[in-house]
Amino acid sequence: MTQVLRRFGYRKTLVGITVIIGVLVASFALQSPDGSIIMLLVALFVLGMAMSTQFTAMNTITLADLNDENASGGNSVLAVTQQVSISFGVAVSAAVLRFYQDFESTTVQQFHATFFTMGVITVLSALAFLMLRPGDGRNLIANREKTRKGS
Repeated sequence: MTQVLRRFGYRKTLVGITVIIGVLVASFALQSPDGSIIMLLVALFVLGMAMSTQFTAMNTITLADLNDENASGGNSVLAVTQQVSISFGVAVSAAVLRFYQDFESTTVQQFHATFFTMGVITVLSALAFLMLRPGDGRNLIANREKTRKGS
């Protein structure tokens, strides 16, 4: 993870990985009941790796500037924010699925449309990370390099 962040920085990593997550979510619209289980497993594996990368990068940059006195409170707020975000994502997905149920289509087609829509929404959410400055988080990587060299 450190090598990825060192090479691309937090901004590019978070924008890029969020786009990858969105594309992978949208790709689930291409799955079918008679499709290859191997392809599904590969997509789920890559999605898990991408989400872990995003989670780690977001956590480290969010807590980076907190001092020891504020770190515990910041970590608690971050955990609550993540839970609210997950709940919001589930609620939006359910609303999108409900929207597609109003159209004459099969349940599989409704889920395909929902996965595609949620993928597009996820790709659009990558725009939020464009608010980071290109150098944001460099101090985290630099401090890790100094610690390694001093060991």
